[in-house]
Amino acid sequence: MSPGPAELAAAAKAVLWAGKKGAELVEAYRNRKIRFAQNPETARVIKATRGTAEFRILYRFASGRQRVLLQLGLTLRSLADKPDEVESLRQHIFTNFELEGLHLAQAVQHGALTVIYQTLLDGGLSEARFFFLMRDVLKDVDGFVFFVQEKMDPKQEASALLARLRRDSPMVFVVAAIGRARETATKLMKNLRQTALGYIETIRSGEWNDTYILTPRPPAKTT
Repeated sequence: MSPGPAELAAAAKAVLWAGKKGAELVEAYRNRKIRFAQNPETARVIKATRGTAEFRILYRFASGRQRVLLQLGLTLRSLADKPDEVESLRQHIFTNFELEGLHLAQAVQHGALTVIYQTLLDGGLSEARFFFLMRDVLKDVDGFVFFVQEKMDPKQEASALLARLRRDSPMVFVVAAIGRARETATKLMKNLRQTALGYIETIRSGEWNDTYILTPRPPAKTT
């Protein structure tokens, strides 16, 4: 569910932190030196993403290259029924923004970034803390989102994920699966539930993706 006007108001100001490389990439993108899409229709979709509520919410926490990647992630989602164009755009993102940039775009594509936004917004945080965490998510999306791949070993990945959650103790963590990776994600989460995870799990299933939202379990009350 997309956040409404009241939630937009909660994100009242943007914090600029992108470095010089990001600014240069964005400038190159604006000047069409980097062509993410030769297809005019794909270029139109990229431009149209700036008018979406989701982009207007998330861009407040980002600047420079991150704002470009937000657009590209929303474009990947819009092109879901055109796999060839999706794969071409993914390759362009990887070439220009490396794996870190591709993962941010994928987090937007899947909807994981918006899920994290909504979860943190509902967490009763101070405005300063909320902004700090959202900036942290955009800066290091791999610290908050795990992308399940179809050919992963569910048991092995569950063990690695458990160790990661115990080490970092994030306030929210999303396990994301798209398409055929959903079956692998089901097995992975089954293995994870058999451990002393210490997190509450919420599941959201869509037409083409599954989202497992993990939030810390509140400490038991003592009498």
